[in-house]
Amino acid sequence: AELIKSKPIVSISVGLSAIFLLGGATKQTAPAAVKVRSGDVVIMGGQSRLCYHGVPRIIAHSFDVNRFK
Repeated sequence: AELIKSKPIVSISVGLSAIFLLGGATKQTAPAAVKVRSGDVVIMGGQSRLCYHGVPRIIAHSFDVNRFK
């Protein structure tokens, strides 16, 4: 368990794209699905710091080599 919850959660997507789910403070809130690609950053601070979140799916063959050229 985390002792200090005042710092934000930072999630950095590296490699394949994925589906990132961000819910609410309880599991009764339906989560919003967001597609994240390599290089995307999600920062959750304040009230969103305590929201349920996760990555249920990695999208195979989704890395775009040309994106960083």
